[in-house]
Amino acid sequence: MNYYEIFEGNDLRCKGTADECAKALCMSRNAFYSFVFRNKDAKSAKYSILEKKTKKAKLRKTTEYTVYLKKTDEIIVAGDATTCADGLNMSIHSFYSLVSRVRSEKNQKYEIEMIPRGSECKD
Repeated sequence: MNYYEIFEGNDLRCKGTADECAKALCMSRNAFYSFVFRNKDAKSAKYSILEKKTKKAKLRKTTEYTVYLKKTDEIIVAGDATTCADGLNMSIHSFYSLVSRVRSEKNQKYEIEMIPRGSECKD
């Protein structure tokens, strides 16, 4: 979820989520998103818009996968879920299903190593 601050000149008109800003500016959420999009591309905009990512959006976790053949320990593909799905010529949903079957030891052909990313703590 994004957080917005809308300025008219140097005056702060509103701040908050898209819903909160839309309500403060007396417009629908869709109209607010159009307003934001138009003002990003405007050369001399009446309003300036600061868009910030929330902490939750910044710390979104991703997982890196390494897929091996179980018999030979040969690496087939490594990367995020979409990369692995493409490398195995399957849909993303089929890949997640494969991961589930490997974890529950119902698949004997592949072995999958999962490495979570984005969960490191910063001091």
